[in-house]
Amino acid sequence: MAWIYWAPDPGGAGFTRPWRAAQYKNQTLVFLDRRMTPSQAEAIATAVMQPDDRRAEIAARQQEEMQQLQRQRKAVAIGMVGMAAGALIAYQSGLPWVKGLLYGGVPTFFIAKVWLDRRALRG
Repeated sequence: MAWIYWAPDPGGAGFTRPWRAAQYKNQTLVFLDRRMTPSQAEAIATAVMQPDDRRAEIAARQQEEMQQLQRQRKAVAIGMVGMAAGALIAYQSGLPWVKGLLYGGVPTFFIAKVWLDRRALRG
């Protein structure tokens, strides 16, 4: 615990305070005005940089979400190729091209999604 006290100014011009005050959202924050030694800074940096279980869980979850997003993007790309193929086939056969987009894109997307997810589960 640090003690906050009034200390005489070494220059003899009166008294100084060993803390600084700052305003943040209508609250006064008080900081001790002391310098950190290199060993204290090293100890804090080491404690902050050491991995812990919570950080590892968060990193694993973010990695899993990123891989899921990549699989979704691949499935959408394959679905768009299916849409283009369906529109081309619909145009060739005289059907409305919108039906061709839907008949080609939707099944292709779902097939690609299932295939990519199963492939990811197998490893």
